[in-house]
Amino acid sequence: EVFYSGKEKNTFFVMFYLQGKFVTGYLEHHFYNTPIIFGQLEGEKKGNVIKAQYNYFLDGGTKSQLVEFILYDQFAVQKTGELEEKNGIQFLNPATAKYTDTFTRVFCNIKPINI
Repeated sequence: EVFYSGKEKNTFFVMFYLQGKFVTGYLEHHFYNTPIIFGQLEGEKKGNVIKAQYNYFLDGGTKSQLVEFILYDQFAVQKTGELEEKNGIQFLNPATAKYTDTFTRVFCNIKPINI
């Protein structure tokens, strides 16, 4: 399942590979005039909610962030808010986290190689 979001000159892609409750995938952030931020997702799906660890590349190094999405038939919504960090992993502050960033489902026939 592939989803796309665009705001002004910025674009975002998320791809989920669902195997029962286990989820792997890929997330890209294309911010205008900056290097692409990209990485892999690995987590779990409970009902229509995906919670995953996002390991991505930024400034020559690897970073980790916990991410959350709600899946619907034609779109996915990502939870966003203020980030905090503990033990090298970023996570959303529960007091500010809300489902705000909508991604629209797009057709894609790409098959996973080694995720």
